[in-house]
Amino acid sequence: MRSTRTTPVATRPRKFASQARARATVDALIEATSRILASDGQARASTNHIADAAGVSIGSLYQYYPCKEALFAAVIDRHYRNLVLRFRVALAELAVAAGVQSLSRLVEIASEAQRAHPAQHRLPPGNDDAMAACWCEIHALLRGFLGEMTMTGVVDDTVRHVLESLTREMEMKIEGRKLAASR
Repeated sequence: MRSTRTTPVATRPRKFASQARARATVDALIEATSRILASDGQARASTNHIADAAGVSIGSLYQYYPCKEALFAAVIDRHYRNLVLRFRVALAELAVAAGVQSLSRLVEIASEAQRAHPAQHRLPPGNDDAMAACWCEIHALLRGFLGEMTMTGVVDDTVRHVLESLTREMEMKIEGRKLAASR
């Protein structure tokens, strides 16, 4: 009897780039993968196409990544690390300005991430860990920021209510993902 269960694809890089030239190669591979995902989709992305678009040999690609799924995971990881960084910066700006206009920047960042990189929000299951980790970190940042700003009295009631609403919405998304993953 044949098993219907699929074997998980290794999505970790084979090695990490430490020298500048190697980091440039890895960056070129990740950028090329991102462009190809956006223009052609997952089905048409191949390691040969990615290597060609990055301007590197297929051997260089395989030196760092075992398969195209590992490159997809690297794109997702970079995307979510960038998103968390942008939220950190926006929260720092909000701490200084503490106004509703600054708060709208948080919403803009989340919307821009979805619009600018829609392919990274549609990648196959198995990449949910990076997404969940990103949203958990953003949630923790918002919770901490909200607590700090409320204690110091820097934010007004409107900003506090919006931040509380955002954190509740994130909690529901995180719980929903956990529930879906457990099925």
